Amino acid sequence: MERITDNIQTALAAGAASVQPVTSHDGIAYVAVPEGYKNMTQKFRFCGKAEILHLNARKEGPDGDKQLAVDVKLRAVTTMAVLYYFDDMLGQLFYTDIGAVRNTMIGPIPMKHELEDYRLEVMGGTHYGVKLKKFALEAMDDGMVSITFQASFKPSGDEVAQMAEYLQDEIDIYLEPANAELDLGDSAANKPALSSRQDDFEDDIPF
Repeated sequence: MERITDNIQTALAAGAASVQPVTSHDGIAYVAVPEGYKNMTQKFRFCGKAEILHLNARKEGPDGDKQLAVDVKLRAVTTMAVLYYFDDMLGQLFYTDIGAVRNTMIGPIPMKHELEDYRLEVMGGTHYGVKLKKFALEAMDDGMVSITFQASFKPSGDEVAQMAEYLQDEIDIYLEPANAELDLGDSAANKPALSSRQDDFEDDIPF
C-alpha cells in the first residue's frame, strides 16, 4: 500500500493509479492505491448488522420437487471501502477531495452486479449457493456508505418464519464467497470482510 496523504493531488503525483478517501481517527486522509490494483479481482464480503427491508417467500423447481426459496432485501451501513468491490473510481464520484459527500441530491446508485455461490451465516444458520443482486450504493456523511441488496437462498420454513419476525429490524449477517478458502489470491485472510462498525474502518481497506 502506498503512503497516506492529506491531499488528492499529492497522492496522484506519487504515482498512484487512483486514490480513495478514507476517514481516519485524526480526520480525512487519502490512501494512494498501488498501480494495477484496479485490475485485481475483488470479491464482495460483509460482516455486520443489516436491516431486513423486505422478505418474499416462494417455491421454485420442477413440479413434484419444488423447494422453498426466499428473497431477502437487506440494507447495511458500512465504510466506503465497500466501493472497491464495485468500481475503484466510485470514491471520487461519491466524495469531494476533503471527504465530504459530493452531491447530496444523488440518491442510491443501482449496480448490475449479480454474485452467485455465496455463503451466508444468519440467525444461527449457514446457507450455501446464495445469490446476491440488486445492489444500490448511497454516499453518507463521515465516509460511510449505505448498501442495499437482495440475497436469495433456500432456508427451511422455520427459518423463514424466524426472519419474518425481524422484518424492519437489524440482524447480524456474514457473507463471503462459498469457495473463499480455495481462492488463494483473494483469500479471506488477505481480504477481510467489511464491517458495519466504523471503529473497524482501518481494518476494512481491502489491500
